[in-house]
Amino acid sequence: MNKFDFDSYFLTKKVKMPCSICGNRGHNKKTCHDIHTEFLKDIDPKVFDIRICDKDNIKEDMEEKTEEVVEDGNGTDIGEDGNETDIGEDGNETDVEEDNENKIKSCIIIQEYYKLYNNKKRITPSRYQTKDWRKSQDWYNGGKHNECEKYQRNIIEEITNQSCPKSSVRINRESYELVKESRPMTLENAFMWTEDFDGMQVCNDYKLYYNFKMVADNGGAQTRSLREVAYFIEHQLEYKFKYINKKIYFINILDGDTSYKLYNKFQYILNKLKYKYVKNFVYIGDTYNFVNWFHSINVQ
Repeated sequence: MNKFDFDSYFLTKKVKMPCSICGNRGHNKKTCHDIHTEFLKDIDPKVFDIRICDKDNIKEDMEEKTEEVVEDGNGTDIGEDGNETDIGEDGNETDVEEDNENKIKSCIIIQEYYKLYNNKKRITPSRYQTKDWRKSQDWYNGGKHNECEKYQRNIIEEITNQSCPKSSVRINRESYELVKESRPMTLENAFMWTEDFDGMQVCNDYKLYYNFKMVADNGGAQTRSLREVAYFIEHQLEYKFKYINKKIYFINILDGDTSYKLYNKFQYILNKLKYKYVKNFVYIGDTYNFVNWFHSINVQ
């Protein structure tokens, strides 16, 4: 199927775009809540407060609902297996405990959608992070105190729900190994090291190494900074190529409108045929799109 036929196929089939919250097709973010939460109408709204919500809160609420006597013609009976069963209007029995467990699981899934949506709603996409935008932010104080890196780190910690401490790990450009080295310039092979990673997290069995950059102005210094990032990314890919079975992700958070304008240059490196089977372990993008990417790798 050539490109023309491929495009025509999708145009004639009218393939619907996925919902930006849950990823399913057939609805959008405006109707997502109603579609997924119709069965939750009898649950206390407090369970959706992500500040106090956890599985125990939901379970407690569901147990309270189960104990209530509902005067609608439905009853509760004890089945042969000793579990409570609901006698519905249609005369069929349903296992109360199993039904509640399913609702608990669904509640937790919906909460994740809310967290995803709320995180993205508060983050400005990189294309709008201009020099003036950065100056207008409360957290910015002239750029002399690593404010941009602190801002990015705080967002990452919110999204991943865990701390992201600084790291002295860097890649050796000769052996392509990850090594803790805080003072490479004291070594004979001083120039054979990449810059160090700005942060590191351990999620289950996976290690996530972070590189934070915010470039929001044009000029020679900014171009040189992003060129160094490109070299760094290439070494990350070389590491994954050599150690493909290691459970490691490299995450390059590139914020700022200047970074955004050069994303296609980074994609050129990522899309080299050599890196076909390892490129999914290297993230290149801003904090806004990191929300979706982090949930997609399912390492929480």
